[in-house]
Amino acid sequence: MVGVAFDKIAGCPSAVALAAQWHRPEVHRRVSPARAGVGASAGHAGSAVAGARVAEPAGVLPAPSLIDFSSRLTDVCSQATYWRMRLVACTRQRSYPPRIMSRSAQRNRLDASLADKLVDAAEMLYATHGIGGASLRQISAAAGTANNYAVQYHFGDVAGLIRAVLERRMPEIERRRAALLAKAKAAGLLGDLRALNEVLYRPLIEYTNPSGERWFARFLLALFTSPAGLSLASGTEQLAPVSAHILDLQCVATPAVPAILLRERHRMIVTMILMTVLNRHEPFDDQLDAALSDNALEMATAALSAPVSKSVRSMLKKSAAAKR
Repeated sequence: MVGVAFDKIAGCPSAVALAAQWHRPEVHRRVSPARAGVGASAGHAGSAVAGARVAEPAGVLPAPSLIDFSSRLTDVCSQATYWRMRLVACTRQRSYPPRIMSRSAQRNRLDASLADKLVDAAEMLYATHGIGGASLRQISAAAGTANNYAVQYHFGDVAGLIRAVLERRMPEIERRRAALLAKAKAAGLLGDLRALNEVLYRPLIEYTNPSGERWFARFLLALFTSPAGLSLASGTEQLAPVSAHILDLQCVATPAVPAILLRERHRMIVTMILMTVLNRHEPFDDQLDAALSDNALEMATAALSAPVSKSVRSMLKKSAAAKR
């Protein structure tokens, strides 16, 4: 037990070897003649007979005494303490390199970096060639990976990739809309169509990438003009709660226009703004760019408040009755 306990504490081979020598069977079976004599003289005949039966075999060293064992154990402990102190001193003096990142952490970082590159590549290629003009393999190649199924691995399909682009860009645009809406509310302009259009479209007009390109605006244009664009973007309405609130305010501001028709007009207006203002490959100077943006917003305001003809109202009634 002494050897096992010290082995757990110090982990020293010398202690293990010493304990093994102490616990040898032949050592424990050995009984000294003096001890056997004492047992016989005391009348313990069984002990004397046992002492004679287990006489010390030839070639076996005398059993070490407990004092010798304690002395050797003390020496081993002293050596273990000395080398432990040396190890601590060397550790303090040596400067180790920074902690190496685990393989799983490295893989997660690489996956996140590749996912960001795939989103950027998809935004650029879809903006340039349209939603149907760029394959998933082309997007993977543009992101710098040789894995042709990188998009499927990260996003599943085209709809998942489009959602990832919207999730990347829309929060920033919604924050800008919320700030402009707060200013319009403070100015008492929540019932003004022109002010609400400013809140709704100005963040799209001003949103550019670090190089000054309006890739996201052109991406939205490709999405809205694609035959499958609305279906691919389905389920992303919750990404634009501020926009939904602005549309509700505009419905209140234009009671003569049915809500379903107002939303249809917005779909045409956003396409018009993206085509005339945001889809320019060569940017104009700042003054002309601001003037064209203001002109587009005024046209949008006029389109929203345009009167509804009798034929359009009749068509809306028939459509509503057919759905019942």
